[in-house]
Parts: sequence; structure tokens; C-alpha cells
Amino acid sequence: MSALRRALALAALCAGVHARAADEIVVASPQPDSVSVTVYRDDLALITETRMVTLPAEPVTLSIDGVVDTLLPQSAVLDGVGRPLAESNFSFDQLTPASLLERSVGETVIVTRTNPKTGRVTRERARIVSANAGVVLEIEGGHEALYCSGLPEGLELTKVPDELVAKPRLSVRLAAGEPGPRTVKVSYLAHGFAWSSDYVAHLNDASDRMRLDGWATLTNRTATAFVQAQVQVVAGNLNLIDAEQHGSRGGFEPGYEDGSSAGALDRDARTEAEHAVATLRGCFVTPLPVPAAAVQTDLVQPLYEGAARAQGALEEIVVTAARVMSREELGDYQLYRMPLPTDLGARQTKQVAFLSKPAARVERFYSFRIDRYDEIQDDEIETPSVVLSFANTERAGLGEPLPSGRVRVFERYAGSEVFAGEAEMRDRPVGLPVELTIGRALNLTLETTTDFDLERRIRGEFTIVGQEHRVVNLKGVPVTMEIRHSVEGWRSLKVRRSSQREKDKYGDLAWRFNVPAGGVEVLRYELEATR
Repeated sequence: MSALRRALALAALCAGVHARAADEIVVASPQPDSVSVTVYRDDLALITETRMVTLPAEPVTLSIDGVVDTLLPQSAVLDGVGRPLAESNFSFDQLTPASLLERSVGETVIVTRTNPKTGRVTRERARIVSANAGVVLEIEGGHEALYCSGLPEGLELTKVPDELVAKPRLSVRLAAGEPGPRTVKVSYLAHGFAWSSDYVAHLNDASDRMRLDGWATLTNRTATAFVQAQVQVVAGNLNLIDAEQHGSRGGFEPGYEDGSSAGALDRDARTEAEHAVATLRGCFVTPLPVPAAAVQTDLVQPLYEGAARAQGALEEIVVTAARVMSREELGDYQLYRMPLPTDLGARQTKQVAFLSKPAARVERFYSFRIDRYDEIQDDEIETPSVVLSFANTERAGLGEPLPSGRVRVFERYAGSEVFAGEAEMRDRPVGLPVELTIGRALNLTLETTTDFDLERRIRGEFTIVGQEHRVVNLKGVPVTMEIRHSVEGWRSLKVRRSSQREKDKYGDLAWRFNVPAGGVEVLRYELEATR
């Protein structure tokens, strides 16, 4: 075992010591007995750990090891200790080869070098001068960079700085009290978690029924792995205070290149790993005279492995749909719970089904909307949009709250499925209809002309708007066409005349009619309103 490995082992051993000083008793909890992870959308999760500890009657420091390294200390809550809490401390400066070197600047180390021809190993004392972007050593009054001699080199350190910990640690000081075993619950918020929802809609041959599947994508971007954890996600929008006005939200600030907290976390992880590797990266001005496997790797290899994981951002993507997540009401939010405990690995993405509706009623039609009441449409040819519409009711085959997400639609064609388009859907509660624009029409055109005087006024108050819409269907099947005309900002509205019956839709006037295959249908109407 190398000296560095002995030092790392010593540090890990020290983390479990039960007495720091003669007058301070420490009880260490190395890992939780069970854990629950509740993931919110906005780079946030609530971690609840259950730990079994035995407390003495005297004042004691409870050392809770293995907490998430992105923990928000001010959010930590301890329950079940049965005695007052004096203070808490969060130690997150972990023991890594890079941090060990950075904390050892000024210390004396042993440099070992191996002659590749003879196998002779030399050892000499050196002092670490710098460990910022590479390790600089002072040897016999001169300075040189580690790994720049052209020989396989290694370092031996004899001690570990006291401030470094093997795992992130939350320490709490407790007053004296009744001794004995305790079931302690530790709850805290932590950054580095997120979830999103996606939907896949499969239409039948007639495009009047769909199978709608909902998938929750959970992301753990931290370095902490959870084994057999109870995992749930919360749908809803939290009110979070802006970090620029009220301090940092744990070190992950918005405003990065892509504007997302997920992207910020990826870049933070990559930057940290690149810095760690740069500290140990050698010059290698001449080729190594021995195979890379024979080089001293006690210090270098773990860092390169860690960098590869961080630069890859997420190590693993796991998809599971054995059972659908259960849904529960949580005040103004919806909580989706995994049916069974699951593993959520470090830097892992997991996809889980949360919705499965086999036969929801759906309507597929074509739509065109005039955005302003007095908009002039002068001999323009438009391409209508393809719209998928469905009611979120139990009668229509749904009746579930739908978290916001992207909906991807597949249609049946010639006995197989083809991708028809996608759209973003906002949060939709039960009872509200959903309309998704998934594409543009093909072989269907709309020619809109002005049929009446737009600015002709009656009694100096009313504005008359007239339109003629000519829909040409070159498809081999009949289609349903909907034309909507906005009347926002106008009142005393009157439909003076119309070739089709109108209805109100979301504050607009709407006309719905069928256009036969290879046929033409014309809509004419005249409106009267005042601002």
C-alpha cells in the first residue's frame, strides 16, 4: 500500500472516531438506515433520512456523515433526538487527491522516481510550493513540476489536513439528556436534483382515440448515490426567492449559457473535475518509457476516472415502466410516488411511467386564427395548423392532472406508426381542454380575402369587418377546418351575417366546418363592434 493510500485510509478511519477531544463526545452515524427523496422541478429536492443512533447522557456532537454535498445548511431539521440543539456545522470540503495536495502546500513530502531500465527506485524529500494548476516542488533548493522529469513519479504524504472529510458531514451539538437509542430523522433541502414530464400519444387509424403515456424523467446531478430510496416527485410551481436579491441558493446561480440550472450544474461538475485533473496532469515532455499501466496511479487514476464521469455529466440512464407511479394530492401540488423503493445513482437519469391512459378520445383538425379584430387580410394564402384536441375528463378517458411537458404524437400510416409532431403543454388540471399544435397542413390551403370595407363606420362609432375564407382540400380524405377570429379589446359585438354558424371559443369567434376530399369550402362573415 502506498503512503497516499495509507493517508486516505487514515482519513476515512478518523471520520468515525467517537471522541475528538477529552471533553467532547462524538457519536458518528456513517450512513442512513433509510432515505426518502422528494424531487421538485427547480433544481431542488427534499431529503429525509432515518438514522439509528445511541446517545450518552452527557452533551454530545452527533456527526451525520454521507449527506448530500449540495445540502442547504439553513434548511436542515433534526427530529427525534429528545434534547435541545445547540449548534450545527456542515463540512463539505471532501478528501480527494486534489484537495489533499492543495491543503498540503508548504508540507514536506517524499518524491519517488523509478528508473525504467534498472527498476531502481529513488526517494528524496521535497516541499510542495504550489498545487493550483499543477504541482510545483522545491527539491534541494531548486523548483520543478511534478511529472516533468520524464520518469514515472509518485508522491508520499504522511498526514491528512484536519479540515478534510471523507464524505460531506452535518454535525450538530446536543445538550445533555436521557441516554439510550434514538430513531433520528434528518430532513434538508439540496440542489442538484430535477425532474420533468414527457408524453407519448399514439393515435388510432381514425385519429379519434389515443393511448397517452406519461413519463417522469428524474435527474440526480450530485455525487451522492441513494440505495433503495423512496422516491417521489412534486408537480407544481414553487415560489423561490431570487438569489440575486437574497443571497445564493447554494452555489448554483442562474444566468449561464443556456439559462438552465441543469446546464449550470453540468458545467460546475466539469469545471471541478477538470481542475482536479489539471492539478495532477504531468508535462510528459518525453514519452513515458514504460506502459501506462505500470505508472504510479495511486494519485492520478481515480481523478481521471472522476473527471470522465463529470465530463460525461450523467453516468447512466435507467428506464423502468414495470408499474406506474401513484398520484396523491399534496395541497396545491400533485405528488407522484414510485411504487417500490429504487436506487437513484450519482449523476444518473431515471425515467419512470406516471400516466397510462389506453383509449382517450381525441380530435384532429386544422385551424387558422386571425389575431386582431380589424386585421386586414388581403388576398393572402395561408397554411393551416394541425391541431390535436382532447378533454381532460374521466368521461373522455383521461381525468388526471397533467404536469407540463412535451407531447410527442405518433399516427398510424400504412400499418405502421409515423412521428406526426410535438408540442409543449402547460400544467392542465382536470376539466380543462387541451389543444396542441403539432404541425402544418399539407395539401390544404386557405385563401383569405377582404370582402367588405374595413373602416366603414356607422354612426361614427362601429367598425365593420368582413372576411372571406376559401379552403381548398387536395387530400384524398375529408378534413375538419376551424377558423377563429379574435375580438379581444372590442365590445358591442354583433355578427351581421355569416355563411356558417359561429360559436364562442376561448374569447374568439369560431367557425367549424368540413371540407370534402378534393373539394372547396367557402366561409363568409361580417362583424360589427366598437372599441
